[in-house]
Amino acid sequence: MEQPTPVNHEYLYPDLLAVREYVEHLVSFCNQAYRKFTKLTEDDVVKNEPLKYEFREYNYKKSWPFEFRVHFWTNSMVSVDFDNESAFRAAVNNGQLNDISKLIIDLGLSFGRGKEGSVTEHKNEIKIEFAPNNTKYTRVSSFTDPEIDEIEKQIVAALEGFPATKTIFSPEPKFNV
Repeated sequence: MEQPTPVNHEYLYPDLLAVREYVEHLVSFCNQAYRKFTKLTEDDVVKNEPLKYEFREYNYKKSWPFEFRVHFWTNSMVSVDFDNESAFRAAVNNGQLNDISKLIIDLGLSFGRGKEGSVTEHKNEIKIEFAPNNTKYTRVSSFTDPEIDEIEKQIVAALEGFPATKTIFSPEPKFNV
């Protein structure tokens, strides 16, 4: 039986400038990662479907939380949620992303692995939170997984590609000044 290897990563980016185009690109990447992972879970079900119950073995059986969601709050404290990239882009094009206080991208990619009836849950939650002078990336996973590790690596690289500036809170930005 597989032993849990918890992953709890948190990266702070106080000097990051949340430029709209960069945020849109990150939302697009997260949506693509979600769709790719959804395909993995669907293929796993199709592979196991013809087998008898006792012979089914899953690598990526969809579990909860399994979602892609973008939330933002306007400065007048109105909350807006999107569960797909096209709805988010429509909101951006309608000017809804011009006066906000916080934006969060949630990527829940939890899955089960193992034989039918004794599937081990692999919790994977990624959150990217943008707020003035407070951008934060967090990942909580119950096991390491190469697919999730690669998604994390690409998200962190994307965040480090954002423009940054010197502030009184971060006199020496870590990247892209």
